[in-house]
Amino acid sequence: MKATFDYHTMTIDWEDHRYPFTEIELDNNSSYVLISTMQLEQQLLNSDGLPKNSEAEWLDNKICFYVETPQQLNLPPKAIMKMIYD
Repeated sequence: MKATFDYHTMTIDWEDHRYPFTEIELDNNSSYVLISTMQLEQQLLNSDGLPKNSEAEWLDNKICFYVETPQQLNLPPKAIMKMIYD
């Protein structure tokens, strides 16, 4: 099962659940990264931290960073990046 990205609702459909994500631009150079929540990461990875299957690996490779709560995705991009790198 492949994930479906819905840019209107900013959600990822994965295994009959929806997980929020955001997309932010890095360094004003038109390079974007996707950020989602650790709840999604927990669904993609097994207890060893490896993807559960090839589809999970594909999706995990699309997400650059994970944050703890969906509310953190609503922060300004600079605040999200500061939180990730602190």
